[in-house]
Amino acid sequence: MTPEEHRPWTLYRSLEGGSVHTADCDGRFFVIIDESAFAGMLDEGDLADMQLMKVIEFDSYEARAGNLEQRFTAER
Repeated sequence: MTPEEHRPWTLYRSLEGGSVHTADCDGRFFVIIDESAFAGMLDEGDLADMQLMKVIEFDSYEARAGNLEQRFTAER
């Protein structure tokens, strides 16, 4: 599946170089990580090997929320 298939997205957090979004579709829960802001800083040769958009699927809302909290909560 491509990230576009999961629209509409909800912005979860803006990051330096990209953003993190969530999407729900047919009882499935997704995180879309968009790091495409890095594209302007890299050579075309480097871009060919990079995945700037990532989709991660979770079995439940709770599993997704736990992952987001663990990955994107500011360090204490």
